[in-house]
Amino acid sequence: MKKVLRGKLWNREDITDRNEVPVEIELKQGCMFLKAKGYGDSLSEDNEGIPLMIEFYKGELRVVIWGDINQEDPTNIISLEGARNNVRK
Repeated sequence: MKKVLRGKLWNREDITDRNEVPVEIELKQGCMFLKAKGYGDSLSEDNEGIPLMIEFYKGELRVVIWGDINQEDPTNIISLEGARNNVRK
């Protein structure tokens, strides 16, 4: 089942800046996807792409980022294994 949360992001450092970016967070296929108006990935239509995904892959929670719309492969894959509660010192 697909679930979607819609909202807006704004400049946290300057509350007088009225520029906003509409976003959607979608849960589907066991992953969480972030869409942001004006942003995308190389294989999608404008405003339909997913530049950020969170997934549980091979037992590891990770963030996958497509930071370059002209590049098909992700620019960053960040493991969150170091953020697990059980590794706190």
